[in-house]
Amino acid sequence: MAVLATGMTAAGVAFVAGCLAGLLPSIVLYLFITSILCVLVAQYYPECFFSAFIVNVFAILSGTMQESLAGNMDRLVLIIIGVMVAAVFQVLFYPHFVRNELRSSIIITLKKLKRVNHEIFSCLLQPEYPDNIYLFERRLHIQKNRFMQSMMRLRAVMQQVMKKMNAEEKEGYLAFLVQLDLLYANMLDYSQIRRRVTDHTSFLLCAKELSEIVKEVNTSIDGAISHVDGKKYYVNADMLAIKIKRLDDNYQNVLQIAVKEPLVFMLFIDSLNAFSKRIKELYGLTV
Repeated sequence: MAVLATGMTAAGVAFVAGCLAGLLPSIVLYLFITSILCVLVAQYYPECFFSAFIVNVFAILSGTMQESLAGNMDRLVLIIIGVMVAAVFQVLFYPHFVRNELRSSIIITLKKLKRVNHEIFSCLLQPEYPDNIYLFERRLHIQKNRFMQSMMRLRAVMQQVMKKMNAEEKEGYLAFLVQLDLLYANMLDYSQIRRRVTDHTSFLLCAKELSEIVKEVNTSIDGAISHVDGKKYYVNADMLAIKIKRLDDNYQNVLQIAVKEPLVFMLFIDSLNAFSKRIKELYGLTV
């Protein structure tokens, strides 16, 4: 449906642009409106970016090449034929295409999870957070919404694909989906520290350990992405636990004495350890 909608729209705008090519004010206004509409579609629906880009390119190219009415009709017919050829092959290879789309959706979801983690640690590591809480919380809220939308898309694709899977494959993908939910729940859990700590300068006492942890979490998620994508990229699954242990050592020696809410940091460390175990389990799943 996306191929057909993109192709038919591109054919229509190309035909109109070709008809207006000889009228300078009209074609300029038409291309301006078309470009604005394509930009708005891409802005509000990021998944339609390439479709909007293709439509806009066809409009611009047709507007710069003046043709007779018969030539514009030929152009319209050729575009439609090309769209139908693409649609036919899309149908023929639909099962394989949907499986690839499932892997792509998983990878996109993991990248969204990585962005959520980045925004969480930005709230902890950036000294501007107390003075700009709304700005930081809005960024985090946007990333959480994008992750949830990606999860909804992933579930929808998985429902389509599972009809073609055997029992073992279904079990593997369902387990992977559960792990994604649990990882996100762990993130939300350890993100609560930003609300529980009343003195934001407390994070300065463990800024180095937090920076190392966020880098290692990102590396772990990159390893999961490579695992799903079938790439030979091996991550030391124990490194995240080692970085968390350094934070725990800091807590035992400094934080539990120097900060106002030492219990909050202990809960934070427990949540990080739970996340570390979950990401290890994710590596063991076959998808």
